[in-house]
Amino acid sequence: MKKDGEIKLLREERRKGASQKLAAARTGMNERTVRKYERAGTLPSQMKKPRLHRTRENPFSVDWP
Repeated sequence: MKKDGEIKLLREERRKGASQKLAAARTGMNERTVRKYERAGTLPSQMKKPRLHRTRENPFSVDWP
């Protein structure tokens, strides 16, 4: 996943009039990644969903209720 700053840099390149391909090259991204974030219209931090499940069993469940 890209960081917000990288996407902001990409948007700045596009505002300057660079094509999608050129903006992708200048920011060091793949064209497909550029398309993904342009279609979404949001920053990566806004797209991230909170995790609702536990990734492992609670090791203190026996000692602390």
